[in-house]
Amino acid sequence: MGNNNFKAETVTLLKSWIALADEENLALSEGRLQDLEKIIQRSGIIQKKLARIFNDHPELSADPAIKKLIQAIADSRESIAQELGQGSEKIRETLAQLRKGRTSIVGYKQQKTVASRFFNKLT
Repeated sequence: MGNNNFKAETVTLLKSWIALADEENLALSEGRLQDLEKIIQRSGIIQKKLARIFNDHPELSADPAIKKLIQAIADSRESIAQELGQGSEKIRETLAQLRKGRTSIVGYKQQKTVASRFFNKLT
Protein backbone atom coordinates (compact mmCIF):
# COMPACT_ATOMS: atom_id res chain seq x y z
CA MET A 1 0.00 0.00 0.00
CA GLY A 2 2.73 2.47 0.99
CA ASN A 3 4.69 1.73 -2.16
CA ASN A 4 1.70 2.78 -4.31
CA ASN A 5 1.67 6.16 -2.55
CA PHE A 6 5.33 6.66 -3.44
CA LYS A 7 4.65 5.56 -7.00
CA ALA A 8 1.78 8.06 -7.33
CA GLU A 9 3.91 10.83 -5.82
CA THR A 10 6.81 9.92 -8.14
CA VAL A 11 4.58 9.97 -11.22
CA THR A 12 3.15 13.35 -10.17
CA LEU A 13 6.63 14.79 -9.60
CA LEU A 14 7.89 13.44 -12.92
CA LYS A 15 4.92 14.94 -14.78
CA SER A 16 5.56 18.27 -13.03
CA TRP A 17 9.20 18.06 -14.08
CA ILE A 18 8.17 17.42 -17.69
CA ALA A 19 5.88 20.47 -17.60
CA LEU A 20 8.73 22.56 -16.17
CA ALA A 21 11.10 21.27 -18.86
CA ASP A 22 8.60 22.40 -21.51
CA GLU A 23 8.38 25.82 -19.83
CA GLU A 24 12.17 25.91 -19.73
CA ASN A 25 12.36 25.24 -23.47
CA LEU A 26 9.85 28.00 -24.18
CA ALA A 27 11.54 30.53 -21.89
CA LEU A 28 14.91 29.72 -23.43
CA SER A 29 13.67 30.07 -27.00
CA GLU A 30 11.99 33.39 -26.16
CA GLY A 31 15.04 34.69 -24.29
CA ARG A 32 13.24 35.12 -20.97
CA LEU A 33 16.26 34.50 -18.76
CA GLN A 34 14.68 35.67 -15.49
CA ASP A 35 11.81 33.23 -15.98
CA LEU A 36 14.32 30.55 -16.91
CA GLU A 37 16.14 31.02 -13.61
CA LYS A 38 12.91 30.60 -11.62
CA ILE A 39 11.95 27.52 -13.61
CA ILE A 40 15.36 25.95 -13.01
CA GLN A 41 15.01 26.57 -9.27
CA ARG A 42 11.60 24.89 -9.19
CA SER A 43 13.00 22.03 -11.25
CA GLY A 44 15.83 21.61 -8.75
CA ILE A 45 13.37 21.24 -5.90
CA ILE A 46 11.53 18.49 -7.77
CA GLN A 47 14.81 16.73 -8.58
CA LYS A 48 15.79 16.70 -4.89
CA LYS A 49 12.43 15.19 -3.94
CA LEU A 50 12.76 12.55 -6.65
CA ALA A 51 16.31 11.72 -5.59
CA ARG A 52 15.11 11.15 -2.02
CA ILE A 53 12.25 8.92 -3.20
CA PHE A 54 14.48 6.86 -5.52
CA ASN A 55 17.11 6.46 -2.79
CA ASP A 56 14.49 5.20 -0.35
CA HIS A 57 12.59 3.10 -2.93
CA PRO A 58 14.97 2.00 -5.73
CA GLU A 59 12.42 -0.52 -7.02
CA LEU A 60 10.34 2.37 -8.39
CA SER A 61 12.90 2.97 -11.14
CA ALA A 62 11.97 -0.41 -12.65
CA ASP A 63 8.31 0.56 -13.10
CA PRO A 64 7.45 0.88 -16.85
CA ALA A 65 5.32 4.02 -16.42
CA ILE A 66 8.08 5.73 -14.46
CA LYS A 67 10.69 4.64 -17.02
CA LYS A 68 8.59 6.18 -19.78
CA LEU A 69 8.33 9.49 -17.91
CA ILE A 70 12.06 9.51 -17.20
CA GLN A 71 12.74 8.95 -20.91
CA ALA A 72 10.45 11.86 -21.78
CA ILE A 73 12.44 14.06 -19.39
CA ALA A 74 15.72 12.88 -20.93
CA ASP A 75 14.44 13.75 -24.41
CA SER A 76 13.32 17.19 -23.23
CA ARG A 77 16.70 17.83 -21.56
CA GLU A 78 18.42 16.90 -24.82
CA SER A 79 16.40 19.48 -26.73
CA ILE A 80 17.23 22.08 -24.07
CA ALA A 81 20.93 21.26 -24.48
CA GLN A 82 20.63 21.69 -28.25
CA GLU A 83 18.87 25.04 -27.80
CA LEU A 84 21.62 26.19 -25.45
CA GLY A 85 24.24 25.05 -27.95
CA GLN A 86 22.62 27.07 -30.72
CA GLY A 87 22.37 30.10 -28.42
CA SER A 88 26.01 29.89 -27.43
CA GLU A 89 27.00 29.63 -31.11
CA LYS A 90 25.05 32.83 -31.85
CA ILE A 91 26.76 34.56 -28.94
CA ARG A 92 30.17 33.37 -30.16
CA GLU A 93 29.46 34.77 -33.66
CA THR A 94 28.24 38.09 -32.26
CA LEU A 95 31.32 38.44 -30.07
CA ALA A 96 33.57 37.71 -33.05
CA GLN A 97 31.83 40.45 -35.06
CA LEU A 98 32.12 42.90 -32.19
CA ARG A 99 35.83 42.13 -31.80
CA LYS A 100 36.36 42.66 -35.51
CA GLY A 101 34.46 45.96 -35.37
CA ARG A 102 36.42 47.12 -32.34
CA THR A 103 39.70 46.35 -34.07
CA SER A 104 38.56 48.38 -37.08
CA ILE A 105 37.59 51.34 -34.91
CA VAL A 106 40.94 51.29 -33.13
CA GLY A 107 42.67 51.39 -36.52
CA TYR A 108 40.82 54.59 -37.48
CA LYS A 109 41.38 56.30 -34.15
CA GLN A 110 43.62 59.35 -34.41
CA GLN A 111 46.87 59.07 -32.58
CA LYS A 112 47.50 61.88 -30.13
CA THR A 113 50.68 63.80 -30.65
CA VAL A 114 52.77 63.64 -27.55
CA ALA A 115 54.75 66.73 -26.69
CA SER A 116 58.35 66.14 -25.86
CA ARG A 117 59.02 66.22 -22.16
CA PHE A 118 62.52 67.50 -22.69
CA PHE A 119 63.33 70.80 -24.31
CA ASN A 120 66.10 71.07 -26.79
CA LYS A 121 68.66 73.66 -25.62
CA LEU A 122 69.25 74.81 -29.17
CA THR A 123 65.69 76.00 -29.62
